[in-house]
Amino acid sequence: MKCHKCNFDNPSGTFFCGHCASPLPAEKEVSPTETIMAPIKELTPGSTFARRYQIIEDLGKGGMGRVYKAFDTEVREKLALKLLHPDIADDEKTIERFRNELKLARQISHRNICRMYDFGREEGTYFITMEYISGEDLKSLIHRIGALPVGKAVSIARQVAEGLSEAHRLGVIHRDLKPQNIMIDRDGNARIMDFGIARSIAARGMTGAGVMIGTPEYMSPEQVDGKEADQRADIYSLGIILFEMLTGSLPFEGNTPLSVAVKQKSERPPDPQSFNAQVPDEVGRIILKCLEKPKEKRHQSADDFLAELARIEKGLPTTTHPLPTKKTLTSKQITVQFSLKKVLWPAVVVLAVIAGAIAIWKVIPHKSGPKRAIAVIGFKNRTGDQSLDYLQDAIPNLLITSLEQSGHFRVTSWERLQDLFRQSGKDASAVADEEAGFEACRKDGIQALVLGSYIKAGETFATDVKVLDAASKQLLRTASAKGEGVSSVLRTQIDEISRSISRGLGPLTAKVQIVQPKIADLTTSSMDAYNYFLRGRDDYEKFYYADARKFLEKAVSLDPAFAVAYLYLGKVAGGELSTKDQVEAYEMAMKYSGRATEKERLYIEAGHAGVVERDMKKSLRLLQELADKFPQEKESHSDLGMLWKRLGRNSESLREYEKALALDPNYGFVLNQAGYAYAEIGEFEKALIYMERYAAINPGQANPLDSLAEIYFRMGRFDASKAKYQEALEIRPDFFQSCYGLAYIFAVEENYAEAGHWLEQSIARAPGAYEKGAAYWLKAFYDYLLGRWSESLAEYRTLRSQFETAGAISAVAGTDLIMGYVCADMGDFDLARRASRAYADWSLKQNPDFRTSNMASNNFLSGWLELKQGLSDSAEHKLKEIESLLPQQEGAVQITLSRYRWLLEAEIALARNMPDKAVEAGRKITPGNFLGMNIPDVLGYNIPFLKDVLARAYWKKGDLDAAVAEYQRLTTIDPKSQVRYLIHPLYHYRLGRVYEEKADGAKAAAEYKKFLVNWKAADPTHPELADARKRLAALSTR
Repeated sequence: MKCHKCNFDNPSGTFFCGHCASPLPAEKEVSPTETIMAPIKELTPGSTFARRYQIIEDLGKGGMGRVYKAFDTEVREKLALKLLHPDIADDEKTIERFRNELKLARQISHRNICRMYDFGREEGTYFITMEYISGEDLKSLIHRIGALPVGKAVSIARQVAEGLSEAHRLGVIHRDLKPQNIMIDRDGNARIMDFGIARSIAARGMTGAGVMIGTPEYMSPEQVDGKEADQRADIYSLGIILFEMLTGSLPFEGNTPLSVAVKQKSERPPDPQSFNAQVPDEVGRIILKCLEKPKEKRHQSADDFLAELARIEKGLPTTTHPLPTKKTLTSKQITVQFSLKKVLWPAVVVLAVIAGAIAIWKVIPHKSGPKRAIAVIGFKNRTGDQSLDYLQDAIPNLLITSLEQSGHFRVTSWERLQDLFRQSGKDASAVADEEAGFEACRKDGIQALVLGSYIKAGETFATDVKVLDAASKQLLRTASAKGEGVSSVLRTQIDEISRSISRGLGPLTAKVQIVQPKIADLTTSSMDAYNYFLRGRDDYEKFYYADARKFLEKAVSLDPAFAVAYLYLGKVAGGELSTKDQVEAYEMAMKYSGRATEKERLYIEAGHAGVVERDMKKSLRLLQELADKFPQEKESHSDLGMLWKRLGRNSESLREYEKALALDPNYGFVLNQAGYAYAEIGEFEKALIYMERYAAINPGQANPLDSLAEIYFRMGRFDASKAKYQEALEIRPDFFQSCYGLAYIFAVEENYAEAGHWLEQSIARAPGAYEKGAAYWLKAFYDYLLGRWSESLAEYRTLRSQFETAGAISAVAGTDLIMGYVCADMGDFDLARRASRAYADWSLKQNPDFRTSNMASNNFLSGWLELKQGLSDSAEHKLKEIESLLPQQEGAVQITLSRYRWLLEAEIALARNMPDKAVEAGRKITPGNFLGMNIPDVLGYNIPFLKDVLARAYWKKGDLDAAVAEYQRLTTIDPKSQVRYLIHPLYHYRLGRVYEEKADGAKAAAEYKKFLVNWKAADPTHPELADARKRLAALSTR
């Protein structure tokens, strides 16, 4: 009988292959098509499978098929996608067994077991999705470092046994436990993979006599005989794994899988101490007991194994230290699970009323004094309907809000609870884990835990809650509520549960009368609207503005009075620089702020003060009030930090960011902001630590990688920066902002072909009309740099009209600013003045707190235009106005305005044929550090494009060597500095002229060639083009 896997000829009547130990079908079942394995479907990185899973990386091929790291676009998380080999899944019996086994495996929820998600079929290909774990498998670890220290090996064995204990408790046996199926994550934690799969595969060829299930090197004697395996088979396999970890070798080895399988059944296992004398006697005895041939002589359960192991583990060194895996900057497990959203406000909770709760309650003392500290942890979805999973977030958030408003408790916010889980070394998605909840909450002085579940029967929807004492785990209170449909959660159930908890656990006043607003009056009356709000807020915090706007707009369309949804629409519009939409959203939020909690009202009022009233001082005062009233509210410090940053007060900004991080060291949004803040002051190592931590705790998100890319760019690590930008685009192809970064890097390197490619990509990938408009704006900016002035101006005129129609006022203003420079270069001074005046009017009106600095920068633009027209006296008048305003500035603003001042003074002196004075002023121009990759920063940083006044002054006075040195500085990127100006092609033309005057024809020709290549598509009317060609031709004849 030919093996369908390795084509080995086996004797008739055998049940497994003598070469590879694969199960063989009964002879009557063999068909010609089964003798050769069908090819496995292969996917390429960047492709999408089943219209949902974006392929990131091919992780390898195994006996089952091929495994990929993928990004689930529905839940926006990384996962592992396993495509089953067609030969494995070629009949319905196999498929049905897979379904049944995976149904059981999905019930297992344990920190040491990889979660199984779904089993499905797409275009004839069966697949499994499961949790993605970043790390390496135990087999690879053993190969890499050899025998593990005793303490480490025992620690891993204990973790594996703890996972097995939970699985066995639910009746799930692994049957193929081996080091290849145990992942060690980046924190050194063990995670068991592939529960329920071995039996499903083997069952395909099962006959009456049975079939061997497992991997020969790790299978039990009863599995070799093809007998049914129970939990003791897994114990046998665990003993072999522990043997291998401690010795680096296997107890049974042979030339073929069959010979190994025979030894498992017939040979006595060697003493592990004969391989490694450091193995303690007690550990050796445990291993040999696991490897007893009769299963009755082994440990009878994982719990028995754990009990024996626990007796000796205490005396072993460093059992709790993580394994020597890849270094990480976070203590959080780097695994991919469904991400619990960052929530601004509270939630809903319920659980079946339990008899005896009232009796227990009667013995609990109720004294006046500090409010009881209470936390709402996870809710379990017991409906069997995955579409209701969102309630696992929604219910806790709503219940927290309601309990906060009762005034009877000190309620821990949902975000703070997740922070506590992370700080305890738990994944934030483990908030439904009761034991983890006790551990995390006790550390924060929380006295009571609320947890629960929800079910659905027909149209009736019910929630059940229990309240437990955090110290003793004693049941304090139960509550339940039910109603018609999911909408009853908002209509009545949250309020009923909140009242029940308040009456049972609150102060005596709560028992007499509870007067508090209904939860629907503080949030929304629509569960669908609330669901869209949570999704929109989550996407906003990931910087996915287009998706966030879509969900939030759906929320307010379902509930036009949903105040906090408008608040976040305002935040999204601010991120998109859509001023009109931002103002309208904050006005609507303010209008309905009576339908929000006190905390949310303060956020709304602070945002309204800053955006609509343009009163930064009022906004600061309100945010400080919020921080004082809600000391655990990290977002208040985040918002204060951003506001101080906007005011140019970096030290105050960093102080607030550090306060937020003290509350939550893994607060991604602030890690991002703080990383940028440290980069701006040149503390790159600290910036890198923050950004790497941000990326580590947010796997599957594009923005952390985009931010890391920008830090690398500032540090001069251009290749690393490009790689991170491209990695961000692999995760999120429509994260078009990363295309901006790639375009800018290539432009700085003067690789304009690649820069143009990424500009085109930014347009193609932009998800919405506004985003495409921004991408076209940047294209016009590069057209201006590359001498395509006519095309650039036409593009800006079109864009200005579109922005104006859309109400994107700040985008209109930015377009006016750049048009002032373009028109001045083209000689259209009337249009240049109108455009620059429009920008100046906007800047003074939009930012009254920056009035004097805006007046100074506007005077520079006016002086620049006057000088372009040859009006040096008028330009000097503008210069004096700048000088009068400079003493009123400080910090970074003063440095920037001083740069403008000396630039304008040098240009005026050169226009008046005073090169010595121009040199004196030009030497005082300090190049600016790179501001950022967003469009306003790129614009403000680079204009005016031509900053070669000092080089031209040297040239004018005849100091050609100094002129050459200055032009070389302008055309060279120093990775050690933070100067990242775009290199204007005209620098090469002018440097060629200087070289020619120095009689260095070769260098002059090289510069002319660079100029002509970079301006090859420029407007033909530029006189420098014809002159460069003429000079180059003349040099070639010498």
